[in-house]
Amino acid sequence: MASTVESNAIMIYNDRSKYNEWEFVYDPTKEKPLPNPNGGGAIGTPASQMDLVLSPPVPPPAGLGRR
Repeated sequence: MASTVESNAIMIYNDRSKYNEWEFVYDPTKEKPLPNPNGGGAIGTPASQMDLVLSPPVPPPAGLGRR
């Protein structure tokens, strides 16, 4: 994609000093990947690091039990 601005540039690029003489090309190989805010790996806490707490069974509400 080329710029359509015809004013002087603030620098010379490939011997060209006007923006409309430049061509801007996106190269994804030059882009750095964003760092993982969690420090890498999967999101969340692994099950092996969680304390499992088993609660006793809850009895059914009154009237729904045995007859």
